[in-house]
Amino acid sequence: MQKVRSSGLKVSLLIDIGIKVSALDERQRNLDFRYSLSLTLRHMFKFLFILLTIGPGLQSSFAQQGFAPGDPQVNSNDSIVAPDPTQEKLQKMRRVKKYYGELGADLRNYTYEEPGFVKHSGIMIGIWGNYLQREAWGGWGVDGNLTFSNSNKYEGGLCEYDPISDTTTCTPYETTKQTDIISKSNLWVYLQASDILRFKTGGGYRYLSNSVPEPGFYLRTGAWIYLPLGMEILLNSNNVYKYKFELTYDHVVAGGIKSNLSNVSSSFDDVYMTQTGYGINTNLQMRYKNRYLFSFYYETWNLNLSDVVFAAPGAPFREPANKATSLGFRFGYDFY
Repeated sequence: MQKVRSSGLKVSLLIDIGIKVSALDERQRNLDFRYSLSLTLRHMFKFLFILLTIGPGLQSSFAQQGFAPGDPQVNSNDSIVAPDPTQEKLQKMRRVKKYYGELGADLRNYTYEEPGFVKHSGIMIGIWGNYLQREAWGGWGVDGNLTFSNSNKYEGGLCEYDPISDTTTCTPYETTKQTDIISKSNLWVYLQASDILRFKTGGGYRYLSNSVPEPGFYLRTGAWIYLPLGMEILLNSNNVYKYKFELTYDHVVAGGIKSNLSNVSSSFDDVYMTQTGYGINTNLQMRYKNRYLFSFYYETWNLNLSDVVFAAPGAPFREPANKATSLGFRFGYDFY
């Protein structure tokens, strides 16, 4: 009997589980994936349409609550004084920031799941940063984040394989020693559509690593290059509070996952499996006095079932379809 632990990692999948997915199951997975994606995008575009419809009205309402350059001013004798065009222009220039250099902390509730196989979940902490230079046509910028946890919960199985009968028996197994590391970085080009709306695109890179420091588990590392497409809605209530809503779709163009199966047994080779998929990110940010930043965000990353590879002769292996979600909070400071 060969005893291995399915660390997330599904050493049991070596025993033909991945290869036994039927053509019908494969088609059903694709249908479920397409339906899920279309439903998500449909609801998000409905939400964006509502924001774009009410956004100008909100911005106008917000502006009336604070000082807006160009409004008539009242002197001590209650007589109306026409605004000075020169002063109005100077005040408008002061109000527009050209450079943004932000740095802060990241706190997220993270969940990674391979339906029917394993699940990781827990609180992760990290840092994030952003640089943006605005131009008349839009601007350009870079951003990124790095989060870490060494106490996430792992829920999977403890499996035993009998090579004589070619059978695998698994029992539930849990530990709170799961280590997860996640990072993302983006290079952006912004296109200004109006005072409250801008679009952005560019290139992105995502990395992850997870492992459990116990016998029978192995290290997994993944890296993907993706094409991000996004939009931002900017609402400036006054000189004190400013709001920004972001929505981004990340389309994977290259990358995959590496499972270091040699950590389990020297008879296994490390395997690399390419994966396709997408990510969706939303973020609502409040800026206080152009310096202090607070935001709530939601991220989801969805990857498809990989092709079959072999860790050893007669030992097929594949990476299951998986989904990672993060619901988090960020705060930071703008140094420019």
